Amino acid sequence: MLEWIRMSLMKRLHVNRDKCERLWEGKKLCPTVREELNRRMGKACDCIALKSTSELYEVETFDGRRYSMDLKNMSCSCREWDLSGIPCCHGLSAIGVEKLDMVDLVHSCYTIETYNKVYISTLQPMVGVDRWEKTGYIPPLPPNFGKKKKGRPSRARRRGVDEEPSGRTKKKNKTEILPKQPFKVSCSSCKHAGHNERTCEWKKFAEEFPDETPPEKEQNSQDVENPPLTVSKIVSDFLVD
Repeated sequence: MLEWIRMSLMKRLHVNRDKCERLWEGKKLCPTVREELNRRMGKACDCIALKSTSELYEVETFDGRRYSMDLKNMSCSCREWDLSGIPCCHGLSAIGVEKLDMVDLVHSCYTIETYNKVYISTLQPMVGVDRWEKTGYIPPLPPNFGKKKKGRPSRARRRGVDEEPSGRTKKKNKTEILPKQPFKVSCSSCKHAGHNERTCEWKKFAEEFPDETPPEKEQNSQDVENPPLTVSKIVSDFLVD
């Protein structure tokens, strides 16, 4: 990559240097700046320059606006000449009254002489890599980035040890987490727990036999009247007798 940059710069310097010597020979300004001057000269026809001294002018435009002009300091109150270094339309109207050469009042950075000084330096040609001098050092190896990780790459910045985690990766405090409370499902049809109305067997039975009573309730009522015998009940009856 560095060799490609070096060759591109060497070619660019050569092309611009030849262009300045062959195409722009005998000219003073670069073509782009010359075109901009011609464009502003067209607007200068709408300006009227009122002379105060040989250097100071007051320029009035067609819409009634007025600007002060200083040819010696190459400055205008519109600030266009001061910022660009190219005479504005107001300055060109004053230059026309003084019958001066507008090229002489352009900043020197736009001249072909300055352009040629920029590209006068050259890059020396080099031999191929196979003819480079061998050194006793180990040649540098390309960087090892490791294997590519699976999945979508993380876009979050790695935070330091003293930084707080972000909102998405922030760990919740264990004291804030409440344990889940057990939830008992009860049926709204038979009022028994352990199932809901959708899976209730008594509801299906009641739809087929509407006059029958639920067997669960009959069984529960018998259990209340005649409770089943247990070991403790038998022992207590034996001791009483």
